[in-house]
Amino acid sequence: PCGQDLNDLRSRCARFVLGVDFRVYNRWGKEIYDYQSGGERSIFIDWDGKDSNGKELPTAVYFYNAEVNFDVVDPSRKKQNIKGWVHLIR
Repeated sequence: PCGQDLNDLRSRCARFVLGVDFRVYNRWGKEIYDYQSGGERSIFIDWDGKDSNGKELPTAVYFYNAEVNFDVVDPSRKKQNIKGWVHLIR
């Protein structure tokens, strides 16, 4: 299992992650943030509560969906969707 230290987490837990597509939606279902790893963008999501244009979002509850692609043998585990809610407080 991964340790609690952030450096340990980054060095040990992400080794099988090929890519991440992370999206954030407002309460009406409008996509307000889209992050896709690749090129200069890492697989680590550092969302700072701003929209895709860099504008600070207001305090609210937002829905997120992350599609994570793994380098694994079992084809049923190659793509996983992780979704949930985040309450942004300013």
